[in-house]
Amino acid sequence: MADKEKYNIMIIFAVVIVFSIVLGILMSPSNDPLITFNAFNLPSMATWGVILNSSSEYMSTPTITFSVPNGVYTFIVPDVYVQNMTTMMTYAPLPPSGLITATKNVTQQVTFVPYVQVTIASGYGGYVVYNYSLPYNYGSSSGVVQPGSRVVLNLPAYISSINLTAVPSNGFVFNNWIISGSLQLEYPKSKTTVLYVQGNGEVNASFTTVTSNYTTSRTNYTLIINALKYV
Repeated sequence: MADKEKYNIMIIFAVVIVFSIVLGILMSPSNDPLITFNAFNLPSMATWGVILNSSSEYMSTPTITFSVPNGVYTFIVPDVYVQNMTTMMTYAPLPPSGLITATKNVTQQVTFVPYVQVTIASGYGGYVVYNYSLPYNYGSSSGVVQPGSRVVLNLPAYISSINLTAVPSNGFVFNNWIISGSLQLEYPKSKTTVLYVQGNGEVNASFTTVTSNYTTSRTNYTLIINALKYV
């Protein structure tokens, strides 16, 4: 009987030891690195998010943190939409995406900027070619505004300039650029210029018809014909 009791005690002791080890593993802090994203320039309580590989988190606080194993991770930060009393405001993240190598704790700052609306218009005497560069080597975007039409661009405010070229149609010459709103031009009277964007605004290419600076004399034309007859 004593041997059986000793055996039971040993079993209970072994179970307690195993349980303690497992509990210690579960309760011990993770050694995985933390990737922390900090948001700046968003309205208070605006909900924003981060997609990290196949995981995503959305918060209304300025910080989002992921605990991950060592490795290289792709992140994407979507645009943020905030409804105020009258309009829906859109904020673009900078950077909008990227790669993070996590071998230790890493912090990534994300600055949000509002979108602005820029209208590019062309008179009936020609068309306008525009292009602008995207940050972080994401390439560029371009387009054409046909004669007598306009294009409305919704741009994140970190796109600070747009290259413009006015191309007159046959029988027309470029006159000048006309701007309104929070825009500035490098060369207002040049067909090729740079538009500096500081907020919403419109730029319009103005064209005028070509006027002749000379007339042909019918008398002189007749004399030339007569002279040819005598040669």
